[in-house]
Amino acid sequence: MTNSGYSWHILNPPGQDKAFAFRKLMEMYSLEKDEILVIGDSENDMPMFREAVHSACVGTNEVLMSMAETVTSGKNSSGFVEALGKYGIV
Repeated sequence: MTNSGYSWHILNPPGQDKAFAFRKLMEMYSLEKDEILVIGDSENDMPMFREAVHSACVGTNEVLMSMAETVTSGKNSSGFVEALGKYGIV
């Protein structure tokens, strides 16, 4: 169980977290780590941030901010769009 940073928690089967999903997507689409941008805002994103080369924090979680390659000034959807812009995706 991981804290989402909000008023609820996320239950995952043992060994399955966002890092697991990250690796599965890499495998399914034949991608390398440096071809993927991960974006997150809370504690449950930490395993995925550890796996990624490119990461953007769109929240105020200090630990996640310290792990991120970039931190956006916007939160939630505005931070998401800002992160995509910083990487030239939009």
